[in-house]
Amino acid sequence: MVDIRRIGFAVIIFAAAGCGPKPQRPPEPPPPEEATITLAERLELAGTYMDQGRVGEAADRYEEILEHYPDDFEANLNLGIAVWTMQSAAFENERDYSRAEACFRKALEIKGDDATPYLYLGTIEFQRKNHRAAIDRLSMAASLDPADESAHEMLGLSLIEVGSEEAGERELLKALEINPMNQAANLALGKRYESVGRNALAIELLERALDANPNLDMATYVLQRAYYEEGLYEQAETKCRQFLEYHPEDGQSLEILGWIYRLQGRTKDMLEVYERLTRIEPENTTYWSTLIQHYMEDSDYDRARGLLETSLAHNPYYAYGNIQYGQVLVYYGERAIETGRRQEAVRLFTLAVEHLRKATVDDRYSDAATKLISRTENRLRDLSGR
Repeated sequence: MVDIRRIGFAVIIFAAAGCGPKPQRPPEPPPPEEATITLAERLELAGTYMDQGRVGEAADRYEEILEHYPDDFEANLNLGIAVWTMQSAAFENERDYSRAEACFRKALEIKGDDATPYLYLGTIEFQRKNHRAAIDRLSMAASLDPADESAHEMLGLSLIEVGSEEAGERELLKALEINPMNQAANLALGKRYESVGRNALAIELLERALDANPNLDMATYVLQRAYYEEGLYEQAETKCRQFLEYHPEDGQSLEILGWIYRLQGRTKDMLEVYERLTRIEPENTTYWSTLIQHYMEDSDYDRARGLLETSLAHNPYYAYGNIQYGQVLVYYGERAIETGRRQEAVRLFTLAVEHLRKATVDDRYSDAATKLISRTENRLRDLSGR
């Protein structure tokens, strides 16, 4: 038999154990002190974001750096570049370079002999079309860093804008000495040489610009003319077709195609081009003249008459159209006489005289129109005397 006293004693011991003081938890160690991030590390992180194309995040990092280090040259310069990059991506009429400009000016206050702030300040003035101010800034950039192709490129473009073509050409050539594939310099010089008839050199530069950027529309556009002027019709046609793929209503490209087709005797292709041009620019009488002349020489008076009526509806004082329409009306008047339709002939001759009188205001057609008027009025008198 279990001793009751022993059980009771055990219960007392367990109860006492539950009611006694509890052991204390050891204290937690204090949090480690946050490692100090150096300026160099902050700049490196921001620079990494820029290298990765995360320009907005880079700008935020540079802003944070400037809160602690407002006079740091690199942070001011690179914040300016980041802001400039973001603004350049905006629509032209929405760009605001004031924040970037302030950063570059601050950078110059800190370090006035660095070319980069001058380069960007000059570029901003160029974008604003303040070309004289751009030249001042960019001249400093080119002087401080003669090996900077962008400084010579932008300075050359600015000089050309103010009419200093020869000085601009020299700067662009310096850019090409540093980097023969500089897209802007090749394009600008190619355009300049083509404009003064140095087509062979223009072609070389413009082809190089396209090697640097195959999507450079302006190089393709100018090459059309340069190739055509050099008699390189196959190359010119190729460039025209390439440009028309993305600019289907471009007048120059279509005109050059029309000239090529005429020279090569590709009459059907030529007519299609000029008919397309008249739809795009119905007020341009040059396009109508080409078509009308062809059909008149081909004695296709029905087709010529339709074109003349349409062209004169767009431009009632189109001299060439009026003199040709007068002749076509005389032709149909004579046919009306042959088939006994006297009244119709009178109407057609009278209308012919009206159009021929409009042609006399143009010195090129005045004499011919006057002679035709006299002849047609004589035919009208003959009809009246019958």
